[in-house]
Amino acid sequence: MFKRVTAAVFLVAMLPAVTSWAKNAPVLPVADFALLDQQGVFHQLSYRRDLRAIVIATQGGNCADANEQLRAFDGAREILSGEPTILYLLNANGDSREAVEAMGEKAGTSVAVLLDETQLVAESLSFRNNGELLIIDPGSLKVLFRGLTPQRSEDIATLVRKVLSSSQVENPDSEETHGSTRDICPIAFEAHPDLISYQKDIVPIVEERCIGCHHENGIAPWAMSSHAMLQGWAPMMREVVMTKRMPPGQIDPQYGKFEGVNEITNTEQRLLVEWINRGANMTGSDDPLAERPPVETSWKLGEPDILVKIPRQKIPATGVVDYVNLSLDLGLTEDVYVRGFEIHPQNRKVLHHVTVNIEPDSIFGAFGRFLSQQRLGGYAPGRQPTHYPADTGKLFEADSKLGLQLHYTTYGKQASDETEVGLYLWDKKPKYEMHAEGEVKLLFKIPPGEKEHQVRTEMTFDKDVYLYSFTPHMHFRGKAMRYTAHYPDGRSEILLSVPNYDFNWQMNYNLAEPKLLPSGTVMEVSGSFDNSELNPHNPDATRQVWFGLQSWDEMFIGFLDYREVGSQ
Repeated sequence: MFKRVTAAVFLVAMLPAVTSWAKNAPVLPVADFALLDQQGVFHQLSYRRDLRAIVIATQGGNCADANEQLRAFDGAREILSGEPTILYLLNANGDSREAVEAMGEKAGTSVAVLLDETQLVAESLSFRNNGELLIIDPGSLKVLFRGLTPQRSEDIATLVRKVLSSSQVENPDSEETHGSTRDICPIAFEAHPDLISYQKDIVPIVEERCIGCHHENGIAPWAMSSHAMLQGWAPMMREVVMTKRMPPGQIDPQYGKFEGVNEITNTEQRLLVEWINRGANMTGSDDPLAERPPVETSWKLGEPDILVKIPRQKIPATGVVDYVNLSLDLGLTEDVYVRGFEIHPQNRKVLHHVTVNIEPDSIFGAFGRFLSQQRLGGYAPGRQPTHYPADTGKLFEADSKLGLQLHYTTYGKQASDETEVGLYLWDKKPKYEMHAEGEVKLLFKIPPGEKEHQVRTEMTFDKDVYLYSFTPHMHFRGKAMRYTAHYPDGRSEILLSVPNYDFNWQMNYNLAEPKLLPSGTVMEVSGSFDNSELNPHNPDATRQVWFGLQSWDEMFIGFLDYREVGSQ
């Protein structure tokens, strides 16, 4: 049970702190973070630097006035619409997404509620109770005001305006001002562990989630080769976890079950960040990371049936290297079926990723081969080799070419790379042929400076199929992509959502179990582009952008791997 007290009584206890915050306009910066809201939309604090104020208030379904707070915040958002502010509610109470959505529907609101499932954000912002409020300067991430949330929409809006227009803010929540009481509803934080062991708690997380990239000669910029390395990089580790930059290729866990997805559990995040906050220390002299054998680099699928040696690529010491696109003739005299492939980067320091496609011959040349290509898959850190399910394979016709796209990054020294591709073939035609479909949106125009340009395309399956995997593809301005199946019986189901697409990671998402799509299913692929200056990867925010093959142009392709039911 939570103790019910009046706002006035609560403020008496807090008066020195509240008065100090209000009168002295504190300038303590907060740490950047990123969270999903109840609709699965990605929000990052630092991305709002074009605004003047970010307002965050804590909210929970375990509080008696939760619905009233939703309505008040939604009303304040409407009052402040058109002004350079954004209002968020933060839920760190363990309420499910469904529960938060239901609260919003009951209250008749659509205000964004950020879901702090790890409670790390609430702790980093020093929240202790539901109903507390912060106003933050997006540019500096400095706190402009800390106090209690007013209960009326008008008072919330007035408070925000006062903070932005004056150096002194009146107490925002008192019986004299509002003539009301409030339930002081604590956030039920999980207990912190008494001891976090580097050897028993942290090393297993690093080995499971990080070592695949962060090893000697790996793609990552530094190797997690010892405790000293982790301790030295600890602040950066905390930042990339809190902003969801790492592990890469994260998806919305609300939809679908996938194998091999880069993820880190809530428990692992809490342990890792808490360990860093405590100094990232090690007890004893045993360091399992320093004793690890080198990461295995031999062919994991055995010796390939066809070994493709990519021509030597020269990489400059600095600058941006445009994508290398190659079409290689393998000299096949008959059709073959590919059962898997593996890519061996010769220089992981500079090779970021490779995509591999089968390019059928086309009278329209390179553009025609691109549009009709069958995707094999690709290499990205931690995402290969690829082996197709039993009794399935992809057809490689004799007159096709092997299409490769290589992405290189510089690291201060001139370098070269001679990556190899190994293809594994079936001895005979497999029972099922795997198909690769690319849902391509060709006609779109992204205006200069637009932060949220929506794009969608769709296809209809005219046969029953089993769906195996997804590969979203956009370029530097890609922001988010989602696959939604609309079934013949009227139901709709989101199958994959990538809420924070990152062009640097060309990820393939394999379903843990194939998904049956009955004939007549419409697969909708929707997403958005960010052509603004807020996008740190944007080559030119002043340019209008269309579909194009170069990385400074844009693409919108939702690749799918599937097979027909009963096909031979």
